[in-house]
Amino acid sequence: MKQFFLGALAAAIVLPLCVYCYLWMGLFPAGADSAPGAFEKRMASLALNAHVARNAPKGPPPVQANEETLLAGVKVYKNHCEGCHGAAVPQPNPFAEAMNPPIPQFGGRTRPFGETEGELFYFIKHGIRFSGMPAYGKPPSPMLSDEDIWKVALFLKTLPTPPAAVDAAWKSTEPTTPK
Repeated sequence: MKQFFLGALAAAIVLPLCVYCYLWMGLFPAGADSAPGAFEKRMASLALNAHVARNAPKGPPPVQANEETLLAGVKVYKNHCEGCHGAAVPQPNPFAEAMNPPIPQFGGRTRPFGETEGELFYFIKHGIRFSGMPAYGKPPSPMLSDEDIWKVALFLKTLPTPPAAVDAAWKSTEPTTPK
């Protein structure tokens, strides 16, 4: 029994030390041009999903999901999100394709990740570490107000089939002017 515990203790020390050496020696591929392995993806997803589920706002959004709000969400999306996440009409996006993990493209009518408006709000406000997704609500000078972030979250939640007026605004090629 004593040998079992000594073996377990040695493994508990040696294994983390080996992982540390592997990382310290630069053997871990960390470039955006190499896809993450299954274990890395699983651990990152586990951490991200658990953190967002724990910290995202719960309950109904403080902003009503009416046509005016959704149209404002489209405007904010076009000014701040479209360059990375795509326009209504899908087009090749070399920038998004060069990122790893790939940037989700919402122009193909795919629903963004996030089950609730609160989770989408959290992703936009706080960003996603090591993914290129910035924190749009980071103090002391947030790029977007909480209200604007809610508007984008509510708009994204309507995908893949937003209401007709919102869909027309999203498909419009007319430039929008930032606030």
